[in-house]
Amino acid sequence: MKTLPVNMSRIPQRIERFRGSVLAGASGDALGQPLEGKTPSQIMDLHGRVDRYVNNPKKPLGPGQWTDDTAFKKATLISIVKENRIDVDDIRFRMLSAFTFEPKRGYGITTRKALNGDRVRRHVPSNGAAMRIGPVALFNCLDLEKLRTDVNAVSRITHQHQDSIGGAMSIAFAIAKAARGQLRPNSIIQETIDFIGRVTNMASQLSEVDRLLADDSVSVEEAVEYIGTRSFALDSVGSAFYLFLKSPFDLSQSLISAVNSGGDTDTIASLTGDLSGAFNGITAIPGRWLSNLEDRNHLDELSCRLEQLVG
Repeated sequence: MKTLPVNMSRIPQRIERFRGSVLAGASGDALGQPLEGKTPSQIMDLHGRVDRYVNNPKKPLGPGQWTDDTAFKKATLISIVKENRIDVDDIRFRMLSAFTFEPKRGYGITTRKALNGDRVRRHVPSNGAAMRIGPVALFNCLDLEKLRTDVNAVSRITHQHQDSIGGAMSIAFAIAKAARGQLRPNSIIQETIDFIGRVTNMASQLSEVDRLLADDSVSVEEAVEYIGTRSFALDSVGSAFYLFLKSPFDLSQSLISAVNSGGDTDTIASLTGDLSGAFNGITAIPGRWLSNLEDRNHLDELSCRLEQLVG
């Protein structure tokens, strides 16, 4: 990645970073949910360049509402706050409750089978672990070895594939570094690769992201198309890192680029928000997004209570 001019004169307070990660992730989810599965050109034809919550009458969720990504993050937040630890069985129970009582959120087939106790014959390398790992990263931000253990255990509630776990580990490490106030845009990809292990598919994907970030001749649209916008962990996590680091100090720009890129828009924008929110803090989130975000106050309360548990 090329060297960026970094102004770290105002690093947000830790409470701002926790709130920012949770609420920017939810905002990205809500921005992306009506656009999921569409191409960039379809999004442009229907809505123009999206920078606001829009409606999709073919989906059961309205503007500002979020999907399974945030539903599972919320379930995880509630578990951690109530138990003051990572209790895998309790997180699984709360995820199952969310899935059972709010099926309209759009839960993936791998997750549905795992939570229902059905046998998963083929483990798909999807993004379902990464999309909900943010609260685990925030809770363990001061203990990276505990983070490694807990991310692995919580990911395996639903996802066993190494790419899925590697994606969750990558997102979690970067969020933890941001929550500590130690994320440096110029070095975070190489630090993440070192953390997850260099001989992994996720490490190779992140190396490609680093290469694209250093090449000014490649547009954002071209880069994201190359990285991928499918629901595979390599695509979603790779694109989220790229979109965050392409404009690391501009949360709005990162999320707007994410939702207009097409594909798995809700998860990619949610992951981008997890990262950018943890880095930039809650004040970077546009007020119009926060004021119309579903269950904003409860999510904010949970993020504050989570921060208080961290030493």
